[in-house]
Amino acid sequence: MASGTSSGTAPDADLRQALARHQAGDLAEAERLFRRALAAAPRHPVALQHLGVIALQQGRAAPGAALLAQAAEAKPDDPGIQFNLALALKALDRVDDAAAHYARAIALAPGFVDAHVNLANLRRGQGRLAEARAGYERALAAAPDHAGAHNNLGALLQDLGAFEEAVVAHRRALAINPRNPGALSNLGNALVALGRTDEAIAAFRQALALNPALPHAQLGLAGALHRQRDFDGALAAMEAALAARPDHVETLCQLVNWRQQLCRWDGLAARQAELVAAVEAGAIAVPFCLLSLPSTPAHHQEAARAWMARAVAGAEPLVTPALATGARAPGAIRIGYLSSDYHEHPTAYLIAELLERHDRARFAIHGYSTGPDDRGPSRARVIAGCDAFVDLERVAHDAAARRIAADRIDILVDLNGLTQGARPRILAHRPAPLQVNFLGYPGTMGAGFMDYIIVDPVVAPAADQPWFDEQLVQLPHSYQVNDSRRPVGATRPTRAQAGLPETGFVFCCFNSSYKLSPGFLAIWLRLLAAVPGSVLWLLEFAPSASDALRRAAAAAGIEPARLVFAPSVRFPDHLARQPLADLCLDTLPYGGHTTASDALWSGVPLVTCRGATFPGRVGASLLTALGLPELITESLDDYAALALALARDPGRLGALRARLARARDTGALFDCARYTADLERAYLAMMARREAGLAPAPITLAPA
Repeated sequence: MASGTSSGTAPDADLRQALARHQAGDLAEAERLFRRALAAAPRHPVALQHLGVIALQQGRAAPGAALLAQAAEAKPDDPGIQFNLALALKALDRVDDAAAHYARAIALAPGFVDAHVNLANLRRGQGRLAEARAGYERALAAAPDHAGAHNNLGALLQDLGAFEEAVVAHRRALAINPRNPGALSNLGNALVALGRTDEAIAAFRQALALNPALPHAQLGLAGALHRQRDFDGALAAMEAALAARPDHVETLCQLVNWRQQLCRWDGLAARQAELVAAVEAGAIAVPFCLLSLPSTPAHHQEAARAWMARAVAGAEPLVTPALATGARAPGAIRIGYLSSDYHEHPTAYLIAELLERHDRARFAIHGYSTGPDDRGPSRARVIAGCDAFVDLERVAHDAAARRIAADRIDILVDLNGLTQGARPRILAHRPAPLQVNFLGYPGTMGAGFMDYIIVDPVVAPAADQPWFDEQLVQLPHSYQVNDSRRPVGATRPTRAQAGLPETGFVFCCFNSSYKLSPGFLAIWLRLLAAVPGSVLWLLEFAPSASDALRRAAAAAGIEPARLVFAPSVRFPDHLARQPLADLCLDTLPYGGHTTASDALWSGVPLVTCRGATFPGRVGASLLTALGLPELITESLDDYAALALALARDPGRLGALRARLARARDTGALFDCARYTADLERAYLAMMARREAGLAPAPITLAPA
């Protein structure tokens, strides 16, 4: 807060004593003396200003603003009064009024660095990032050694996706003040975004050494440790972050998700209910975390809208929206596929053949990568499947959007949604006239700049349209694209090599551990009890998660060794071992997606229970597309009964496996040529509406 000087007719002695008491922190005595001075000179600006500042310091923003407004009226050319009035108005959430008074302070004193910084902070909070950046740069032009301006500029550069520039800014701040925990924490976040995780962990630990209760440093450390697969350390850091800030819902989201990953189920149901209640109350939550909780499509939409509104605030569109007509680039329709997952990742596994099969007479395919280049076979195949491929990983959001717009993309297809690595701010700049949510995220993105979402009648019936901000595009079979050319390891392991018993029924679930739950584990353990010699084959996530599941088995009277954990292996090797399973078991409320289609591709039947939301209906979608609806159940009792019946009836199970083997070659699910033609029909329907000047609307495609 800026301070004033003595002037006017108020008794100098009272003012001098009041100023001294205020500086010493004796607010009560300072207020008494300032009021005595004000009684002698009712419009004295110094007395009015300091009384307003004292009110602010006591948490009384409204009377503080009233006093400071009187001071500004008495002395309109005092930049310090304008600055303090802006502080009071900001505390009252009168943001535009606060901005006006910060601007007035700067006009009166162009070198007023704190006014530049505060106005830039305010603009950043409004999402007016270009103005905020200019404000920080003006502050630094006036005071190159202002550590706070360097640090805040770095945080803004992270908002813009300019992480390398952000690291430079944070290091400049730390060169001026090496003991600034906030700058160290911000540096850690920028380093994480660049994949420099070891350096990030060091920065977070330095920040916490200076301020052990700094929530953002605990959060950052948790995320970095998680990337390093130190899951138990990450969970401990996340719990420390929530303890430091119990009302921070996004921290609660991550804590719930990570406890699910580690199968730490004690007290989890209460935490999940707390999280859902927070979303219902309008809190900003991590939308992806809601998908694996007992929740509704309405919850998913509420969470997506709230998170997205903050994430893309202030982003200005570059091109006209889909409603507008106008000339497009001549020739083939330009489709852009935007993803951070063009590496060894399920999205790359699923989409590779689609890119290769697009009809080049009608479509030109552009790939835009915002994720790491692992130089692996999946990335190489994706690049080869595109007519043009652009690496945007280190490119800021607005510059990335400008590059896409310069390529005159007609339909930009986002493959991330709201998953890790998503860059929704690129899409918020509207680099293409039509923008589509596809494959990576099973739910709405909650954004007006996304026009369509690719679904099917099973995962998103027409009645679910109100829970999607995008228009539903229902493909005639499954929404999920599949690669019929997926590479399978040359050598199929034996049961012994896979850690499985030589005899006995193998139940299998390779879903991620956060999708498991006490309820489903209880069903599976009852199946083991009912089928002598059987085992449950699960994907190994972390040793502590496996130990927790073994303890749960022992508590239920099941020998822990009957839970067998498959280590992570190369994708082709995973496909080679998958046929060792006899029956795949799905989960709810978030079922298997790529893991489910992998099992079916490998000839292993899947038993699923249709869920109430998109992420819980994918198994049903896949089985419908394969012509195996009898493997879809509508209740958990029926799910358990069907799994047990199949385990006890080798003939029935064998017949299903034979049908599944035939369906792999004849069914719609793995017919990528048919799928590509259907998706292209959807793209043409979208373009037809746009060229006719019509707004996006639901599209339902009949089988060709």
